[in-house]
Amino acid sequence: MNTRWPLIVVGAIAALIGGSLVVGGAAVLGAQMSLRDGDGFYTSSSYDVSTNSSAIALDGVDTDLGQWADSPLQPSDLGSIRVTTEATSEKAVFAGIARTSDVDRYLAGVAHDEVVDVHRRTLDIKAVPGGTVPDSPADQTFWVASSAGTGVQDLTWPVEDGRWSVVVMNLDGTASVDAVASAGARIAYLTPAALVLLTLGTLCLVGAVAAFRGPWARDLPAAPARPTPSPGSSPDDVAYPITATADLSAPPGRWLWTVKWILIVPHILILTVLWSAFVLTSVAAGVGILFTRRYPRRLFDFNVGVLRWTWRVGHYSYLSLSTDRYPPFTLQPAPYPATLDVAYPPQLSRGLVLVKWLLAVPHLLVVGILAGTTFGAANRPSVPLATGGLIGLLVLIAALHLALLRRYPNGLFDLLIGLNRWLFRVIGYIALMTDVYPPFRLDLGGAEPARGPVAAVEPHARQEETDVALTRRYDLRQPAQV
Repeated sequence: MNTRWPLIVVGAIAALIGGSLVVGGAAVLGAQMSLRDGDGFYTSSSYDVSTNSSAIALDGVDTDLGQWADSPLQPSDLGSIRVTTEATSEKAVFAGIARTSDVDRYLAGVAHDEVVDVHRRTLDIKAVPGGTVPDSPADQTFWVASSAGTGVQDLTWPVEDGRWSVVVMNLDGTASVDAVASAGARIAYLTPAALVLLTLGTLCLVGAVAAFRGPWARDLPAAPARPTPSPGSSPDDVAYPITATADLSAPPGRWLWTVKWILIVPHILILTVLWSAFVLTSVAAGVGILFTRRYPRRLFDFNVGVLRWTWRVGHYSYLSLSTDRYPPFTLQPAPYPATLDVAYPPQLSRGLVLVKWLLAVPHLLVVGILAGTTFGAANRPSVPLATGGLIGLLVLIAALHLALLRRYPNGLFDLLIGLNRWLFRVIGYIALMTDVYPPFRLDLGGAEPARGPVAAVEPHARQEETDVALTRRYDLRQPAQV
């Protein structure tokens, strides 16, 4: 029985799960090491809790921990809450935590403020009218945790099941509360949980490698040979299969860059749709590579066209700002001062399909510095036109140079094209268009550096020519030759 395909599927699933577990565990462990204070609390920003009424209350803090009722591990063992207050006037300030039902009875008829929503540094407040003067909060017996004083005061409360409220008011119950407050949480068992995630993720990745490199792997067709550098040269002398070029044959004018953000709106609208399709076709291509080791040619041509279109628009606008010639609306090659192409790979590795995003993390860190918000939000595809980062800064310098000196500095042009070349190499690698890992080098200049041959077929040979060759090879109507 051939176990090739079950092992491929198992390996792919294990790689996906393992990578997710490792990333999650590393994120949790990093937060535990860098975001907590000396007492182990994750602490919020300080909030102004000043009001002309008698109290400020944060109502309805639900801690639904009923599932721990029959467990030897008590809810209070899961963590604790800390509230820190500091009076900004001479009046002593009281802070307390109690069940919401008790707080509602205590503040019934009392003018106070309720916190409706909590933002990063501000609170949304709703005023509750009333005319009753409350008794001193320190005389109440329903508080489960409280603190009072004029200086910095901390109250710590082990988490319990129920619905709770946090109240800040003057110690004598009078109006005009004036204080600042912050909250913190200490969550138990996060470090052991992170270590468990890292361990399980590592085991899954080891299992994925074993599945991809099992005994059946020797029966697979050999991957295409990488080009061998000539004697005395290094692997960096081999050309990368993703090429991006540009020139200053149509130099930009002095002021048009100020309105290009309006002129490229039609392109942005179309590219937004095309990049949504780019993500889907890349996923579909990954499935195809898993089963056939080939990138479906029509999907490949489409994705190259999207990259090519994006590079033209970026060259015209704010990836390099190097021409005033309006980019054409086409996925196909066209005469333009900026070109991009990708050599079609004869075969691709199945094992790399689900881990290229992980292998590319070092490059993504660099690209984040180069292009700022290039990849946009994680929940939506975005057109990779730089809006910040080093590329954005250099483009701004080029724009100011155009405005003041009426020319584009050649050295800055070479640097910008090299940075963009790095950017598009990383995008193409993550989109599964090549197995060749992007080099950590800055190839400056509008033209690609002269290097050795690329380990792939001629860039974008016509699909019709490929189809004709295959037809001639497998045409059963031809008589057999003896």
